[in-house]
Amino acid sequence: MNTGMIPSRYAKALYEYAGEKSATERVYGEMQRLAGSFAAEPALRRALDNPVLTPEQKSGLVYNAAGGDPSDELKRFVELVLSHKRMQLLHRMALDYMALYRRAHNISTGELQTAVAVDETTEQRLKEWIARTGPSNCGHWCAPTFSAGLSSR
Repeated sequence: MNTGMIPSRYAKALYEYAGEKSATERVYGEMQRLAGSFAAEPALRRALDNPVLTPEQKSGLVYNAAGGDPSDELKRFVELVLSHKRMQLLHRMALDYMALYRRAHNISTGELQTAVAVDETTEQRLKEWIARTGPSNCGHWCAPTFSAGLSSR
């Protein structure tokens, strides 16, 4: 089976299950924090792949990475992922869940990348312009070696 399909199937199942429990928003927050933890700490992926750690230790790592107070939906999902030995795909599952949630709620994400700092007025005007298209999540970062650009996802 194509490993690209596996995370999306798990994410879809979690989204549907969370929907049945009216918990899609809470799970979305947990998936955001979890994905952020994977991005910020590469050792998390290695720890979850470590065969020496017990399933309880691995689930504890995931719960902490997702914010520390896991929902029942996240707990059941992690148990499922552990039982099917798919922890190496958890980061992708979190990203796929976030994409499903954003698509369902018509949320756009964007990032302004500039070579020089942008004043608050300009940044606010861009955010307002983007927000007119619907719910959005905007970020900004400055990289002196970058010429300039606006990307929307």
